[in-house]
Amino acid sequence: MLSSLLASGDNLIQHALEEPKDGKGGKWVLFEHGGIFHDGLEIDLPGIPGFQLTKFKILILVAAILVWWLFTRLANRISSNERPQGRLDNALEAMLLMIRDQIARPNLGDKTEKFLPFLWTVFPFLLVINLIGMLPAPVFGCANASIAVTTAWAIYTFIFILINGIGTSGVVGYMKGFWIPIDVPVLGPIISSLLYVIEFFGVFLRIGVLTLRLFANMLGGHITLSILLTFILMASKISLIHHVGIGFASIFGAYLLSFLELFVAFLQAFVFTTLSAVFIGTAVHSHDHAHDDEHGHDSHHDAKTGHHPVGA
Repeated sequence: MLSSLLASGDNLIQHALEEPKDGKGGKWVLFEHGGIFHDGLEIDLPGIPGFQLTKFKILILVAAILVWWLFTRLANRISSNERPQGRLDNALEAMLLMIRDQIARPNLGDKTEKFLPFLWTVFPFLLVINLIGMLPAPVFGCANASIAVTTAWAIYTFIFILINGIGTSGVVGYMKGFWIPIDVPVLGPIISSLLYVIEFFGVFLRIGVLTLRLFANMLGGHITLSILLTFILMASKISLIHHVGIGFASIFGAYLLSFLELFVAFLQAFVFTTLSAVFIGTAVHSHDHAHDDEHGHDSHHDAKTGHHPVGA
């Protein structure tokens, strides 16, 4: 039984990573061999040299179209001076206000309006992808449970942060922003140099933070649910009583855990968006202050313009 459980878990991880054991891509596996269909059931997905269509790419495209339709519909109503109507419109409007007031403003300050469209795109997109992953497998799946997908999200966010950080104060000013002066005789420059290295490479570590946090949380939850249901198949080989009893317990346990997974779907979208706002605010504000110091701007100027550091 343990070997069967491990094999099931291994298959789940392979599907989540989109790395079939035979090395062949372009397959949308609906049913495994030996299940309801003896030979399994899968769909061949088209591809061209250098690009292979996969299950997760299709689901991401579906999520993108859904997000575009929902918010275009809401934007058209607002632009025509119509009030949002219905629970869906109210929920979407509340989501946008939450992102602005709870995520953007505390971390971006007077830069909120500039970067708000980015955050308004990231949060709903991630959320819809996570919610699609809550639909019955194997027809559906959570693209954010693939490390390739979350890495792409992290790199995209990193490039956005880098472009805006450099755009704020230039390449030289951006690099100077990592320097933290320490007013200590002799050891001061040494400590500042070490901190500079840490701060500089810390920017690249953010890719790993964004990648692994989202990937691990989404993959872990889905594997837990799937393995819990796998006990039903294992119990069928013991006896009818065990099959019924373990089956009921597994289904009920998966039902309860689904509510936790639903919470995690919202939470991980919120955390990713919040971390993105924090990293953007750090890149823009810290380098803004370094740029202001070079030109002799004092704290009174910041107070007048409403410009304040992250977390102030």
